[in-house]
Amino acid sequence: MAQSPDRLPRRAFLKRAAALGGMAAAGGSVASLLAACGGAATPTSSTAAATAAATKGAASGAAPTVNALLFPIGSNATPNPVTIPDGLSTILLDKNLFAQLVRPDPNTDQPAPDLAKSWEVSQDGLTYTFHLRDAVFHDNTPVTASDVKFTMDLIMAPSTTGGFRTNMGPLKATNVIDDKTVQMVMSAPYGPFLTMLQYNIPVLPEHALAGQDINKPTKFVENPIGAGPYRWKESVQGDHITVTAFDKYWDGAPAIPQVIYEIIADVDTQIAKLKAGELDFVMVEPSQIASIQGTNVQMSYANQTNYYYMGINDQNPLFKDYRVRQAMSMALNRQSMLQDVYLNHGQLIASPIDPTMTWAFDKSLQPWPYDVSQAKALLQQAGCTVKNGVLTSPTGQPYNFKILVDIGNPTRKQFGLIAQQSWQQLGMKPQMDFEEFNNWYTQIGNMKFDTAVEWWITPNDPNAVRGGYDSQNDGTDPQHPNFDDPQTNQLFAQGVAQSTPATRTPIYDKLQARLKQMQPDVFMLFPQEIRGFSSRVHGFGPIGIRDALYYTYRWTLSA
Repeated sequence: MAQSPDRLPRRAFLKRAAALGGMAAAGGSVASLLAACGGAATPTSSTAAATAAATKGAASGAAPTVNALLFPIGSNATPNPVTIPDGLSTILLDKNLFAQLVRPDPNTDQPAPDLAKSWEVSQDGLTYTFHLRDAVFHDNTPVTASDVKFTMDLIMAPSTTGGFRTNMGPLKATNVIDDKTVQMVMSAPYGPFLTMLQYNIPVLPEHALAGQDINKPTKFVENPIGAGPYRWKESVQGDHITVTAFDKYWDGAPAIPQVIYEIIADVDTQIAKLKAGELDFVMVEPSQIASIQGTNVQMSYANQTNYYYMGINDQNPLFKDYRVRQAMSMALNRQSMLQDVYLNHGQLIASPIDPTMTWAFDKSLQPWPYDVSQAKALLQQAGCTVKNGVLTSPTGQPYNFKILVDIGNPTRKQFGLIAQQSWQQLGMKPQMDFEEFNNWYTQIGNMKFDTAVEWWITPNDPNAVRGGYDSQNDGTDPQHPNFDDPQTNQLFAQGVAQSTPATRTPIYDKLQARLKQMQPDVFMLFPQEIRGFSSRVHGFGPIGIRDALYYTYRWTLSA
């Protein structure tokens, strides 16, 4: 699966904890592991005969029969759910290893019980009381309120690097009432709290982590202990990670005995292995759909809280005037992006609040139309002129800038090329800047770009995009200023202070209209998630794969 991290705060690059140098390496390559899983009673056993059979099958082109879910990740993963080293790969692994207080409902994506069987919210919206079910960690130790407090205190500690601390909002204290009751107290009302709590906030065992530095818990990541449906088995650096069914999981033992995360960075290789029956899932780009259809692959489409946009460095003098950004939006042929590149698997959007946020999304707000003439008129109003065929700013600076795109993704490459062609119609002279993913990631986080093809997968709440557009909640590093609009800041503050959708919706209607007007980024489209599943996989839900993985234990494999 191609890497797709959540977008970083725009004013301060989130300094991720360095990936730990080594993880426990056991067993052999995926090939030998598949041979073992195919017929051995004990998953770790691997006889010479089984290995030879697997090799013979591979040579003949026959796909191995494996009683394990074969799932690709783009890089090594380090099971530290607090600091999230290795980004998306770690997040995908953590879904099966760890359990949370709440998790996304498999049909609605709304907060549903997990380790917390129920909860109440005080009338003033400041206190959340959670009642824990009887559940155990992988070492059979009971999950208690003390573990919840330990986890939340770790997340909120100033010494903790990275992670999802900002998602917890004004969390002031976590208090143990008794072994099965825990309270979380806010310093101010925080409407999105439950939604944020279901987004990568697992409960960790205090007894297994006490005394370790959470930024580098070497012993823990060698043998992580969670309360999820699968427990740690092994990791072979650069090859695979295996987790095995936990038969004491609170919601019943998993139907699939093992999940093998194969480390495959190349998307084309993932597709080839899916078609050959050697993977059970792949995230698919629209341009790859035709090559998969007609094979033993199930195509699946799901909505996830995500949107594509052309990121703009608003502090670049060329883009400071919102009318220039409006013009860039109106000159961008987004309909072509949706129809010709994304094959209509999505819809155009007017703001970063997308249709999955059903109660907040303003269906009546239409995106700017594709109108090059009106775009040119806006540029004139902003004081821009065309000299020798080149658009110049009111200060005489030519609109020569770069469009940053990560290498290797055909969809994002096409988006960048369409933007280049669209903006050339205005007299702008954008140049393509293709960078390896990690370089792209760093430049985006450090605001070292002019414009860029970006996407943002967030929790299912409008406040999740606050870090991108509220200058007062966007980091503290003065070296990375970006979009700054007092009215936008005020609307975000008002929306988060309300506790119910009924009181929050009118505020977010105003916010969406304001963001459409100001266009801090050029909002393009809300894409469907396109997935390919092996025909033997059954039971996956209609929600995005990041949330569907919480329910892997309910999936089944046919022969």
